[in-house]
Amino acid sequence: MHTLRALPSLLLLPLVLTACGGGDNPIGTTPTELTERMTTRPPNPSDTGCVAPTNAADVPALLSQTGCFTDTAAHAVATGVIPFTVNSLLWTDGEKKGRYFAIPDGATITLVKDDNIGTFNSYKNADLVFPEGSVIIKTFSKGDQRVETRLLMNHANDGWKGYSYEWKADESDADLLPDSKTSNGHYFPSPTQCMDCHTEQANIALGPETLQLNYTLNYTDNTEENYLEALDRLGYLTYGTGVTQLADFLSDRLYAVNDTSATLQQRARSYLHSNCSGCHRPGVETSDGLIPGGLADFRYNRKFDYDANLDDGNVCKVTPAATDVTDETFGISGAKLIVPGNASKSIVVTRMNRTTEGLMPPVGRATVDSEAVSVMQSWINSLTACD
Repeated sequence: MHTLRALPSLLLLPLVLTACGGGDNPIGTTPTELTERMTTRPPNPSDTGCVAPTNAADVPALLSQTGCFTDTAAHAVATGVIPFTVNSLLWTDGEKKGRYFAIPDGATITLVKDDNIGTFNSYKNADLVFPEGSVIIKTFSKGDQRVETRLLMNHANDGWKGYSYEWKADESDADLLPDSKTSNGHYFPSPTQCMDCHTEQANIALGPETLQLNYTLNYTDNTEENYLEALDRLGYLTYGTGVTQLADFLSDRLYAVNDTSATLQQRARSYLHSNCSGCHRPGVETSDGLIPGGLADFRYNRKFDYDANLDDGNVCKVTPAATDVTDETFGISGAKLIVPGNASKSIVVTRMNRTTEGLMPPVGRATVDSEAVSVMQSWINSLTACD
């Protein structure tokens, strides 16, 4: 049986990492304060902990039975369950989130480079590819009330599967849901919908990638350390395809949409990457066989300008492809995905500003992220061309 790699008090992070603007993303490079510096400690061989069952059918009905928490009611995670935050959050109606991962003892996370498509710039990103037995955890809270804990599990026999656990009203535990539902304004995705967003092309785990995890931890002893470098130092990372040294990926990062120290382009492109690029990239098909967004590719390191020599994704001045009941131009004359200098004709903004049919992202939100819409409008209106 796998044991869980133990990481000492890495990470005595709070359940929810908060910042201005709602949600959990840091502004700048300071996501949280830690109580002490991370140190190396041998794995605890007696801790079976938070490990994905070999078969999906064996996922327990209660969150307390997963081994991911030592005290479920207090949301106290098990030894070796590692918190993290992200530079650019996924909007889910302003709900707060706590993020964690766990890998089996003796296993490592492989860094695999996400290659640039077309000719853009030198931005580099590497996905964190998690081994069999891994669990990725996200807990959603409305205010101070926990509503859902979502688990992605990598089963040895069944591959990656997604599970939604609904918290009981007294927050003593959470129940596994068999299908999607909406309760108290919160949407719980079905297992199929989980995997529609967590695509193989994005290597399943959307938050854990170098662009998102490249930030500085500030310790209470007045020292600091890069989060990725800390994982590397502690033996969590293995270098895979396209990666020879971690330093190559530490010059590039995403930015929070409310980070006014960043440029409009950095904030807008970061938001499109974190909220859209899991699906909007080459090769992705949803469970119903559709290719989302036609040819759009919203990755941060992707050239946006139209290139007639590329057939795997372009955004600027491209006419949307109709893939659902709603005409993707929404009756707007001259509409394109992005029209430089004209946000009102840019369907990217139109979809972000909708709460009914045609909204994007299509699952997990019922309200408009008004701050992100404002940033996107300002960025597009400032453009004379795409790059």
